[in-house]
Amino acid sequence: MLLYFLLAESAFAQFVDTSTCKWTPPLFPGITIDLSPLANKPYVSNTVRTSSGDKMQDVQFQVCSTVEATQPSCQAKAQDTDKSKITAFHRVYEASQESNSGGSKILSDCNVQATTATNPTPSLIDANDKQNGITLKYKSTNPVGPPALEINFQCIETTNTDNIEITSTSEDKIVLAFPTVYACPKSCVTGKSVCNGHGICGIGPDGKSTCLCDEGYVGDNCNSEGQADNGEGGFTAIMVSLIITMILLAALLALVIYMFFKLHRLAPIDNEAYSSLSNKFNELGQIT
Repeated sequence: MLLYFLLAESAFAQFVDTSTCKWTPPLFPGITIDLSPLANKPYVSNTVRTSSGDKMQDVQFQVCSTVEATQPSCQAKAQDTDKSKITAFHRVYEASQESNSGGSKILSDCNVQATTATNPTPSLIDANDKQNGITLKYKSTNPVGPPALEINFQCIETTNTDNIEITSTSEDKIVLAFPTVYACPKSCVTGKSVCNGHGICGIGPDGKSTCLCDEGYVGDNCNSEGQADNGEGGFTAIMVSLIITMILLAALLALVIYMFFKLHRLAPIDNEAYSSLSNKFNELGQIT
């Protein structure tokens, strides 16, 4: 068991192809996660208090692409790095101050949280429940702030991107939860839903992700109304064949029993007559 987990961890130590934004777990080749519909769009997490409690924070990022700095302090940090490689900013705000222009928050600090210099390392959120989604782990090259960013892309039937939450912050890392239908196995995603809304995504006997349809729906993606072939037709044919075979065997058994009693009803052999007849022949078979 320990060896299995070591192998799993080693196999996950690879990178997501940022050009396609797709990933197939090496231990589960029948599953592919395709985050490309999320690429080239800016995302912002919810705002929560920092661990010290005196400031607020959020994360601005993009998926499989670079993010553009919008605030001056972020732009300054972008110049210190390489803005063509930045994928996430960690932004810190004053907790009790607001500007006079539109009530926006006062940004007190902005740090580069992730760059393309270190490609994200993927893993399944739960290796025992492979359709739960994917985690991307970014290592920060910035000496200030948490050294890592983890984004848990959760397989949930939604395309709403307003519910990205910071679930935990520490000195070691920031963790985000990003619910999205695109974190589900690609073969189960049908537009903006899973299995056309008429089933769930599961793993078939061949190890490939597949739609398990609700009652009344069939098809690879549960896209048609109907009843699944549960084998009842074949079962009926087998039952008819068995019944006919049993009738023939019963008839054969009845015939054997009839013949047995029929032979036993024949007249018994007259032993005295047979003995006297045998005495009438000599050794050469001639009548004496």
